[in-house]
Amino acid sequence: MLINKQRFFTIYLIFLIAKCFPETCTTENIVRNFLENNISGYGIYLSIEEFSELKTLQKTYFYLLKNDETKLAENILNMSTEKYISLKNSADEKFSIQIKQAENRLRIIQKKFPANDISKIEKNFLELKLRFSETKIVPPKNSVLSEIDRLYNFAMIEKFQKKYVVKNNDSLVKISEQKFGTYENWKNIYELNKNKMPHPENPDLIYPDMILILP
Repeated sequence: MLINKQRFFTIYLIFLIAKCFPETCTTENIVRNFLENNISGYGIYLSIEEFSELKTLQKTYFYLLKNDETKLAENILNMSTEKYISLKNSADEKFSIQIKQAENRLRIIQKKFPANDISKIEKNFLELKLRFSETKIVPPKNSVLSEIDRLYNFAMIEKFQKKYVVKNNDSLVKISEQKFGTYENWKNIYELNKNKMPHPENPDLIYPDMILILP
């Protein structure tokens, strides 16, 4: 009976030694998953030095795996875990803050622009959020955040800029000459207002009582 107990504890100890602790395993898996993905999106949220070091680690890791140096690759992974988890978490937090800001700006945009005009942006933004939620990796540079910023700026311009009510026989050239003393500003007026024009591709089509934002 005593021998059986000793044998049991011996096997149990071997099992504990061979088995990594859950927290350690989880952390190492996060770093491994991180390095095995496209991490180009992190270049925006890390310093040049930090991102360069991260890319070097990634290239070294893949080089060793490609040359069947699995054990050495794992050793490098283990030594780098704490530092790169810290860098990843810092960048992830900055990206999450940007996503939250974009959500708030999108709510303002939704009040200012027709639903059909922003449906594609809403779809792309939702896909971006879902991708980050599922992979836990900051996606590569995506134009949807820049587009949300652009439309938000237009919404703010509309809130604070001077407005002009179109009269009969008005044109953008006439309005530019009247308000700015030169016809050359008609393009700026057009750019600020083309989203609300009946035919955005044609700057000559404006109608009486239409409210224009002046640059």
